[in-house]
Amino acid sequence: MLKPIDFEVNGEKYQSLPHTGFEALNLDRKVTALFSRVSRKGSKNETDFYEAVTEELADYSDDEYRWLVETTFNRTTVVTDGKPHVRLADMDAIAEQFRGKGSELYGILIRIWSEERLTPFVTAQEPENGSAGT
Repeated sequence: MLKPIDFEVNGEKYQSLPHTGFEALNLDRKVTALFSRVSRKGSKNETDFYEAVTEELADYSDDEYRWLVETTFNRTTVVTDGKPHVRLADMDAIAEQFRGKGSELYGILIRIWSEERLTPFVTAQEPENGSAGT
């Protein structure tokens, strides 16, 4: 059984199940390519990094953008206490949840990718000398 990823952003609680199978591999492939392009821009701080990510995503076709956002969120539910749970299974639900909060959407995309330990987040945490766990 997969362990849910629980996190909170700006007072909203989220629960996400890690992606599995080919969907997980494909998501990792797409996010790794995105971060490869972003890293070539030489982001100096977190603000530059977020700007570079949003600039790259702006160049995606509608279908590419939809796939990446829907696939990332399709296993995520908003579980804020005292509110109805909302499953972010399609772009309509995602758009409603993040209406007027675009930067929050991008921050949560990155948070989910990090929590799922996709390749850009695993390699960023490896020791510089290449010796893991010594």
